[in-house]
Amino acid sequence: VDDYYNEEELIKIWYELGYLRDKLVSPKEGGSAYTTHSNGKREYLKTNTCLYIDNVLKGSWIRECNRKTFDIHNDIKDQQKNHSTSTWFFKNLTTNYDSTLVSYYDNSEYYKPHMDNSLVTVLTWLYVNPKRFKGGDLTFTDYDITIECINNRTLMFPSIIKHEVSSVNMKEEDRNKGVGRWCITQFGTNKDRRTPDPNDSD
Repeated sequence: VDDYYNEEELIKIWYELGYLRDKLVSPKEGGSAYTTHSNGKREYLKTNTCLYIDNVLKGSWIRECNRKTFDIHNDIKDQQKNHSTSTWFFKNLTTNYDSTLVSYYDNSEYYKPHMDNSLVTVLTWLYVNPKRFKGGDLTFTDYDITIECINNRTLMFPSIIKHEVSSVNMKEEDRNKGVGRWCITQFGTNKDRRTPDPNDSD
């Protein structure tokens, strides 16, 4: 979906991103994907900074604005009802919980191929116009499909599909100024709402 957020929403979002910029943390602190080598050493698959904002910002404008993702999800389900079985995922997708991750990519930062620990991933890319970097595109590595990083473009896909972000390349004068690649990610999943049975075994 292109032009996902309207002008009023973007004003709120950019204001909040400016506030968050100095609060983003390293991949290790941000709970990012990693691989564990045979020697037990953990290698984080990305180099950019990030922050889960759900419990950090009370009354977050970003979370207020991205609630409409659920409306689009419902629209997709309605559109898929009469389609072939190849669209089974969105026809049957049900979530009752989501978390929001804000990420920022500056020069030479990337995210190696990985899958997300959720049911559905929703990405929205943002940057300051005019665009001051190259790269930062998303590739579904098992299918050799690349989606160009376009400002205010939103992409929704099954989290189990492996994907990566190509390295962002910026001129020296534009580095470390917040004019690189921003990404707002919603991870949709299901939380078990059943009342625990004390007779259930661990």
